[in-house]
Amino acid sequence: MSGSTADNAGRQSGVVAAAAAGIEILSSDPTAEHGKCWFNSTTSLLKVYNKVGAWANGGNLAAARYGPSSSTNGTQSATIASAGYSGGVLTSCEQYDGSSWSSKNAMLAGGFQGAGAGTASAGLAMAGEDASAVLVRTEEFDGTSWTAGGNLNTGKTECNLGCGTLSAALTGGGWGGSAVTNASEEYNGTAWTAGNNMGTAAKRVGGCGIQTAAIGTGHYVSSNTTTAEQYDGTNWSSLTSRNTALYYPALAGTLSLAVCFGGNTGSKSNVTEDWNGTSWTVGDTLTTARSIQAGAGTALSALSIGGDTGSASAVTEEYTGAVTAQTVTDS
Repeated sequence: MSGSTADNAGRQSGVVAAAAAGIEILSSDPTAEHGKCWFNSTTSLLKVYNKVGAWANGGNLAAARYGPSSSTNGTQSATIASAGYSGGVLTSCEQYDGSSWSSKNAMLAGGFQGAGAGTASAGLAMAGEDASAVLVRTEEFDGTSWTAGGNLNTGKTECNLGCGTLSAALTGGGWGGSAVTNASEEYNGTAWTAGNNMGTAAKRVGGCGIQTAAIGTGHYVSSNTTTAEQYDGTNWSSLTSRNTALYYPALAGTLSLAVCFGGNTGSKSNVTEDWNGTSWTVGDTLTTARSIQAGAGTALSALSIGGDTGSASAVTEEYTGAVTAQTVTDS
């Protein structure tokens, strides 16, 4: 080889390397990481890892419900769904084993349009409303029974943002009874304390992640938005906006890899968007458009639970995803 390349300074003639911060040149495919792009020098192919997934119906809830709470950090084979609304306020609780739901002990008090956190053996339900009031309640689940937890500082409903664990949970946004709020609160297993405010006061926000690394999106202010925010345990900051303006979605996953599904665009939505830590991509659609449903699990193994499909729904949907290598072509 004769001549030179701009990024080849100081190297032997004929040795060409990738530019700094450019696409890596590798002799074999690297560990799967959504969004990673590289050139495989062995096969002479430009490749990228993309997340792909599909929804399929799972076992139906015993009791149809919209606005339920769920153990958002549960798994596709071990998650609880509690409370909600179907002709009246519900107190019932059910647990999913990956194929079917079974009844568990009822909550102490009913509610709907609240949030949840934790796992199937250490869960949390908070906020929401009953037939007469916006709720400050928190209830804790030990895998068998519900007990009263510490009350929220600010009662709220229309709040789907709940994430983290029983001893380190997070909630934010919602309707306080007279106005929307941007307040966020953190739970330590005993009591709630105020966190810093969200960037946007909004209701109907969904969320996922943990107390120190969370996503909130689906803000409704005076109309649908594509707003997304992240929380680092201290402050909220803006994330890349989603592609579809809607409110009341459910989410599953983490701050670095998540899936957002359902909601309301003015009508019930079946839209799914995948988050790779940098950007949102529209993915496979839910089998049934829905809003005000609960979500749980991971970005590659999620659950959509109940919701409003025009009436309270008992349908559970399972999301199965994978990060796969795809060849980049010029067509």
